[in-house]
Amino acid sequence: MSVGQAASGRTVRRRRLYGVTALAASVAVGWLVVGSDVRLFLQADQMTGVGQLRTVSLPDGSTVTLAPRSAIAFTSDAHSRTVRLLQGEAWFDVRHSAEQPFHVVAHDLDVMDVGTKFDVQEAERETEVSVESGAVRVTSVNPPAISEDLVAGQTVAISADHLVRRGNADPTMIAGWRDGVLTVQNRTISDVVEAIRPWHRGLLILRGGRLGTRRVTGVYDLRHPQAAIKALADAYGIKITRISPWLVILSDS
Repeated sequence: MSVGQAASGRTVRRRRLYGVTALAASVAVGWLVVGSDVRLFLQADQMTGVGQLRTVSLPDGSTVTLAPRSAIAFTSDAHSRTVRLLQGEAWFDVRHSAEQPFHVVAHDLDVMDVGTKFDVQEAERETEVSVESGAVRVTSVNPPAISEDLVAGQTVAISADHLVRRGNADPTMIAGWRDGVLTVQNRTISDVVEAIRPWHRGLLILRGGRLGTRRVTGVYDLRHPQAAIKALADAYGIKITRISPWLVILSDS
C-alpha cells in the first residue's frame, strides 16, 4: 500500500468516526430531550422549549415569564399561592396580597413576595434569586438555613455545595434574557455556558475544570447562540470543536 493510499484510508476512517460520533450525539440528545420533556410535561402547568420564551398570566393577576427550557407548576388556595420552578428560570411580576401570600419554591429555597418583580433561576450548580423592584423574603430550612429580605438590586444564591453567595446587580439588567441579552460581570465561563445552553439546540460541552472557573465579563446575544459561543471563545481564547450541529465542545486552545 502506498503512502497516499494509507493517508486516504485514515481520512476515510476519521470521517466515518466523526459520522458515527455525530449520529450517536444526535441520538443521545434526542433521548435526553424527549425523556426530560416527558417528565416535565407530567408535572408542569407551563413549559418552554429551546430558545422559547413564554409569558403566562396567572389566575390571581400575576404574570410569569419563562426562560427557554423552563417549567413551572401553580397551585393556590384561600391562604396562599405557590409556583414551583421545576426547571430553568422565570421572572415574576406579582400582584401582592397580604391575605394570600405568593411563594416561589425552587429546590431548597422559598421566595415570598412582598410586592415586587423578581427573577429565580434553578441552575445546575446553584439556585439564585434577583430582585428587580420591591422586596422578597428568601428562606431555606436546609443547611445553610437562611431567612433574609432582599430589595431591588440584591441577589442571593445557594449552591449545591450549600454555599451562600450574596451580591448586587443593576436592576435594569436583571432578567435581561427576556430581551435575548446576557450581561455578565466577573462570572465564570461555566456560568456563561450554562446560560447559553437553553438557547442552543444540541449538546454544548465545556471541557476542563480550570477553564470553567475562569472569570469573564461581557454581553452576549442569546437569540443567536452560535454567535454568542464564538464571541466568548474569541474573547477568551477558547477552542471550539463542532462534531455536528448537535454537538459543540469548548476546550482550552
